[in-house]
Amino acid sequence: AVTRQDYRSSGPSIISVGEADADFTRIGDAVSHAAPGSTIRIAPGSYREEITIQKPVILSGETSNAGRPVLVAPANRVPLTILADNVLIQNLTVTGPGSSGDSAAVVAGDIIGLALENCVIRDMGNGILLNHSSDLSIRNTTIRNITGAGISLTKAARTILSDNTIDQCRTGISGSDLDQLVFRNNLVSSNTQSGPSF
Repeated sequence: AVTRQDYRSSGPSIISVGEADADFTRIGDAVSHAAPGSTIRIAPGSYREEITIQKPVILSGETSNAGRPVLVAPANRVPLTILADNVLIQNLTVTGPGSSGDSAAVVAGDIIGLALENCVIRDMGNGILLNHSSDLSIRNTTIRNITGAGISLTKAARTILSDNTIDQCRTGISGSDLDQLVFRNNLVSSNTQSGPSF
């Protein structure tokens, strides 16, 4: 896509993704060009992409009467991989293409500082997989119709799970080797295996 400015040579900024008058038409292109600390605002629409985040950024979906932006996984791929500290994801739907195998919607590992807020994750092999990470927050997020684990935590420290809905998964929430987990006001129901497993 043609950009209005060279984000690689500037400081943190606000970058738009969408169709008309946006800086980029693809989320991944915006992430690649964003300076650390930038906010990437995503217009409602469907984006079939596989995105890897390797710098601290904010992905912020814009909601309207048309709904919210939907990140659709390419077949049997992970649509969102986070390898950077201090990333915020908000107001985004992440979904599979219909037959998603064992792929997860969101994968993060070896990071410090990740927040997912007001998101919807559905129709995937797994939901959110977080490994060897700390200072994590998943809040007000719906995870539904997952054939594996809705949320899986391994060797995670200082994690807050609050006000989430996890249903129609095989395992709602599972975790091992956890330190300082806060678990409050979550609705975990209609999963094949009952209750959180920590």
